[in-house]
Amino acid sequence: MNSVFKILSSEQWGEAQITGFLPQTLLDDESSVHFALFGDLTSICSQFFKPSDYPIALEFSPSSFLGEVRWDFKDDQSWKDGWLDGEKILADTVLNIYSFAPEQSGDGVIFSLLGEN
Repeated sequence: MNSVFKILSSEQWGEAQITGFLPQTLLDDESSVHFALFGDLTSICSQFFKPSDYPIALEFSPSSFLGEVRWDFKDDQSWKDGWLDGEKILADTVLNIYSFAPEQSGDGVIFSLLGEN
């Protein structure tokens, strides 16, 4: 199975490195943690983050969550949403960190994936 990814701001990642747990992000809901697939990272990042957030994507092995991530696809968006209920995610379970670069487009700012840090 493919890796799963969590997008958050660089500031939130700094917080996670101090506390040992990933903080709740704007993509999460009150009781679930949001995940994405690799091919959806730039679309999600462009939709929800600003360049000043310095967003990053954290890569996790799906085996870290024992297959408990459920996937939803909504007709009004081009990506799948992965949800993990009621879990605190340990920061030290991150496999890789990917960064994004903002680019101006006709519709505003979009992000492209730069690669592993």
